Amino acid sequence: MGSRARSSIHLRPIESILTKTMIFELYEVWAEEDGLETLVDTTQSLKEAREIAQESIDNGSEYVIIYREVDGELEVVEEL
Repeated sequence: MGSRARSSIHLRPIESILTKTMIFELYEVWAEEDGLETLVDTTQSLKEAREIAQESIDNGSEYVIIYREVDGELEVVEEL
């Protein structure tokens, strides 16, 4: 029989994979114009959220809030 190439994939026991908890952060940028709040954009980067918020202010938004969403919970990160 021919020789088989060794696989470079390392398999871990399923128990160690299932016990790890993954936490995802998402940043939401909300702007207020003419008294109405609108979702401007979402991103996984705080730096990008700040850039989006500043762009909204530069384009005439009266008020901008950056929220961080972690596991479905929102918290205010910054208000501009």
